[in-house]
Amino acid sequence: QPGSEGAGPEGQLGSDMSPVFPHTVGKARACESCHASSKALGYGIGEDLGVVQPWNAPKVVDLETAAGAPIPRSARVQIEPIPGLERDWSAVVTRDGRQLQTVGSHFLGSGPLPQAVRERMDRRNVCAACHEVVPGGNLATSLLHHVAAAAGKTPEARGAHMSLVRRIVLTAAITEVAGGFFAALLAGGAALVWLRRRT
Repeated sequence: QPGSEGAGPEGQLGSDMSPVFPHTVGKARACESCHASSKALGYGIGEDLGVVQPWNAPKVVDLETAAGAPIPRSARVQIEPIPGLERDWSAVVTRDGRQLQTVGSHFLGSGPLPQAVRERMDRRNVCAACHEVVPGGNLATSLLHHVAAAAGKTPEARGAHMSLVRRIVLTAAITEVAGGFFAALLAGGAALVWLRRRT
């Protein structure tokens, strides 16, 4: 469509993606299917599949040289090239916010997720399944979440979230090791007291 979303007279080369609204009425899909998906974030399926070459080049999945040439002589093309498809057409936006193709031209104000939203939403490799108990799965996590929210310390970006998860894992590991050490110490002390009383 000419002039659509700042593309100029030639329009956007690609398909017209239709936006979805998973949070309007209720939970429409698993949290991880959006928060841990490059496609849902707008970056396309190429990132998750490890496809970094353009689609108009033949795809060979085998041992490769640093330049990308297949090493085995018996290597065969797994995916034939698609003429004109110079990039992943499931991608609608780049990481730095450059729009690649039209998104929902029939909905007023629709488009790719804004940069700030994508940064808050991106939880790939951070295990969003933890949020079955966070923030309100039990009293302890609910209390910690409310304290963090009141102090303005809830993590908004991926780096802050990863830092929090790292701190939680370290705290849990230290607590379990220390707990085991003190339990062994207590058991040893109790055994020593029992032996002294018997003699």
